[in-house]
Amino acid sequence: MVPVKLRLEKDYNDNESESLMEKIKEKYGSPARLKQRVTRGGCRNPQMVDDFEVYKALKKGYSFKVEKVLQSSRAVSCFTPRRVELLSFLKDNEVKSIKSLANHLGRDYKNVYDDSKALEDAGLIKFEKEGRKQRPRLDADRIVLEFK
Repeated sequence: MVPVKLRLEKDYNDNESESLMEKIKEKYGSPARLKQRVTRGGCRNPQMVDDFEVYKALKKGYSFKVEKVLQSSRAVSCFTPRRVELLSFLKDNEVKSIKSLANHLGRDYKNVYDDSKALEDAGLIKFEKEGRKQRPRLDADRIVLEFK
């Protein structure tokens, strides 16, 4: 197999930055609590350390870009024509549910659901729960494939 690196890039604007700060606060209780957990006793949770660094940058008012690199063959193999169409649609449109997405794409609900879950497993989309509905959204502004 040809070595491939998949890079997801996300730029945060001011509103998204504020929302991200709130999510970090909700996740850890308070910024002070997060700082304490990271700085005392050698935190071994890389996500917690990343969240703390993001929070510090946002608090200082920095705008930033997040890059997530995936080198798994599974992430790259999920790019079927229908899934690329789904990603392209989500890039330019917001939908309220998987059913709504299926209707917009003119596809069967089950197939769109399966494709959405495969893209979620690959780290390309996320679901926001709103009651019983799951709202799919693209988790990157850019998806870059690099061939080595």
